[in-house]
Amino acid sequence: MSQTAKVRLLDVREAADLLNISIPFIYRAVREKRLPVTRIGRALRFDQASLERFVTRNTTDERQPA
Repeated sequence: MSQTAKVRLLDVREAADLLNISIPFIYRAVREKRLPVTRIGRALRFDQASLERFVTRNTTDERQPA
């Protein structure tokens, strides 16, 4: 029997908390197609692993060399 990985879907508030951003910013980022999102009817859901990969891909080192 194969094991299926359980996907953790977050609602808008949970995604905002995870990313430490405001709920209006979440809606704006979704509208601008900047965040990975799953739509279930009109509800927005966010895969936690996808959001964590999004953060990793979009992280830059802003420090200036000495």
